[in-house]
Amino acid sequence: MAIPPPSPPAMLELLIPLRYLAVAGQLLTVGFVRIKLGLGIPVVPLVAISLALLAFNVATHVWWRRQRGAGPRTVGLQLAVDVLALSGLLYFSGGPGNPFVSLYLVPVALAALALEVWPMIGLTVMATAAYSFLFLHHVPLPQMHGRDFELHMAGMWVNFLLSAVIMAAVLSRFIATVNEQ
Repeated sequence: MAIPPPSPPAMLELLIPLRYLAVAGQLLTVGFVRIKLGLGIPVVPLVAISLALLAFNVATHVWWRRQRGAGPRTVGLQLAVDVLALSGLLYFSGGPGNPFVSLYLVPVALAALALEVWPMIGLTVMATAAYSFLFLHHVPLPQMHGRDFELHMAGMWVNFLLSAVIMAAVLSRFIATVNEQ
């Protein structure tokens, strides 16, 4: 028996709170890295990108409460915005050397769950192109005088934990939705 993909409305009900959590995590991370670690990261563009993503999510949330109708294009647009926002954040924070770069896999995995083959391939190509772009163009992170590798490893651990929690939450919600149907 094939498991049907989650409906676009079910995906939006999942994406909206996930994005609120993502924005909170982004802002906390910028504050932690700047204040606690003392790294001279470009705070203004990082906060601006997070606030723009928050504004997009609030607009989506308001629209969703009024509309309650969503199709696959809406989900694809939502995931594309997430890829673009992540790309902007990574651009200003070390590019491909940032331990959170594997978060590109989250929208790709969600696209694989929710979209038809061609839109999913399109989003995958978009994420891959954005990641590839970062190899040539990004703002490097300031040096930490010997602590770089430890910080990178700690960032990779936090990234793994975050990715595992997101995947577990998404998949458990997806299974619950399928069981309800």
